Amino acid sequence: MTDIDKTTPATPATTAPAARGLLPLPVPAARALLLAGGTATAASAFLAWTWTAEFPGDLTITGYPGGLQWLTFTAGIITALFALASYGIRGLGWLLPARNNAPLVLSAVSGFATTWFTIIAISVELGGLANLEPGGWIAAVAALLPLLGASPSPRRTPATPRTPSRPTSQRPTKSPHRPPSHPGSSDSSSPSSR
Repeated sequence: MTDIDKTTPATPATTAPAARGLLPLPVPAARALLLAGGTATAASAFLAWTWTAEFPGDLTITGYPGGLQWLTFTAGIITALFALASYGIRGLGWLLPARNNAPLVLSAVSGFATTWFTIIAISVELGGLANLEPGGWIAAVAALLPLLGASPSPRRTPATPRTPSRPTSQRPTKSPHRPPSHPGSSDSSSPSSR
């Protein structure tokens, strides 16, 4: 006969999920980087990116975006709004109804692609990186921040506990049925009074 080993198999040790993305960050740090980067990307659109008006869109004006800077501004604002929604800010829950991070990644990638396309196009068309103003460099770094913050984000955002607007003891109760009428009461809807 064969011997049967009656020992229980050892349970495998649970391992932490593997770090994802270009820069392995915890979720709170990634969210903060998304929010700060989205805000900085939107703000960088108000700086001059080049010194000459030879590039289409006139990106030489400080304080007023022009041309592709409007797309960078829009992507930065959308990224910041999605980052605020991922924190569970009241009133922004409709932006992330499934509580996933796909919109965050998409808006971060779009802001990065638009900004870096513009910076590279300025350098190529005008003959080098020397044609960038400090605002162009700030925009390039600012657009990189949300991309770094979005890459390690989990696919789903952990549920944030929501507090009710009123305590449950103060909520009005709705009765689906009318209370029964007592015999002898003068209720006009009772069959005896008809």
